[in-house]
Amino acid sequence: MARVQVVRNHKWRLEGVVRFEHIKLSSGAWYYRHPVKDGRCWEHGTAHLSRNQRWCNKKPDIADRMLWEHDLLLKAIEIGRPIYWCEGEKDANKAMEIWGVAATAHHNGRGKAFPGQIKVLAGSSGQINLVMDVDPAGVDIVWTHARLLVKAGVKAEQIRFLRPALVDDHADLTDHIKAHKNLNELVEIGHTDMSQLYQRHVRRVKNKNRRSYGSGGDR
Repeated sequence: MARVQVVRNHKWRLEGVVRFEHIKLSSGAWYYRHPVKDGRCWEHGTAHLSRNQRWCNKKPDIADRMLWEHDLLLKAIEIGRPIYWCEGEKDANKAMEIWGVAATAHHNGRGKAFPGQIKVLAGSSGQINLVMDVDPAGVDIVWTHARLLVKAGVKAEQIRFLRPALVDDHADLTDHIKAHKNLNELVEIGHTDMSQLYQRHVRRVKNKNRRSYGSGGDR
């Protein structure tokens, strides 16, 4: 049996200090851990920790109030820079490295962002670009985030929907960059078209659920 190894370790910092790590294993699983002192975790108790342990393998509460590269993001918001909200830390890192843009991500993967994370962007006066992967989950994520942002006070005209200029299933922003495509080659999807894509996604999910549970019952 192959040994499970760490393949990606994203260190989430706030005010220059690592508050938690988001770690991907070779098995495909992800987990969180956050630093503790002398084996004492005030959030989750100490029964699962040894005295000399420096990490608690659980997600800290502060995680759901942070976005990737939080300190840089706050500076970008303060001066009204456009923000590129990607589906993961890897894509945000690549966008910052290659294009020099202000990019961020949430840590919940295919799940939606938490209210505390939406609140971070609610005060932005600049453009918020929601960058989706080329798959149904990407449609679901960016449309859900757009609705949450508008509910938090962001103007709809501040929001843009973007996707990689690729047709491959599950292609992401990193794939777009690896294909030697530029920032201005990301494909913009209008709000009306995005709404229609989301409604089609919802119908597909409902039909799939009907097939899974049979045709009986209320419709």
